[in-house]
Amino acid sequence: MPKAKDKQLSDVKAQLLELLKEGQWVPSKILLDKTGQKYFDRRLRELRDEQGFDLESGFLDGKPAWRLRSNNRNPIKPRSYLGKSGKDQILQGWGGQCALCEKKIFGSNKPVFDHRIPLIRGGTGTDDNFQLLCVDCNNQKRSQCRGCEVECQKCFLAYPEKYPKGVVLRPNDREFWNRVEAAAKESDLATDAWIMKMLVQHFKDTK
Repeated sequence: MPKAKDKQLSDVKAQLLELLKEGQWVPSKILLDKTGQKYFDRRLRELRDEQGFDLESGFLDGKPAWRLRSNNRNPIKPRSYLGKSGKDQILQGWGGQCALCEKKIFGSNKPVFDHRIPLIRGGTGTDDNFQLLCVDCNNQKRSQCRGCEVECQKCFLAYPEKYPKGVVLRPNDREFWNRVEAAAKESDLATDAWIMKMLVQHFKDTK
């Protein structure tokens, strides 16, 4: 199990690993309450994607949760960050608008420089692997990518300029969306496939 005194770990990351050390699912709410860290999920993704810890996100009783699956640890993969010139170039390249919903990004709508292909799936920190998203679309892309096995190079979420845009759902009720994702997982389907299945069934029943 990772040592809390690992010099590569911040206090928050060490605390998160300590909470997950038993290997059981731990609700995200508990992780938030125990650490007091608003962006605890980002720290967990950094531990998984950049520092190689065998972490998994999922659901426990329909609620978001995390677990440490094993003591295995992949080689460290430091995260690459965009400099100001790189960010300016991406902002200009996308005309200052979200690549998915095409909403203009300015003011309080903070731009997100999204990895088209996530690091955990082999994405790089090079400029060509970034796209401009609004916060809502970035959150939804992350949600729809969770557990997805579609080849990233063929996905409109990663390359919206190459493929017909699919449906990006952005429900305001996060609890509702958690239930949708949990139901899809229980049916062993990707979230979009499960939603399509429900829609097909609905229209069959209403004929």
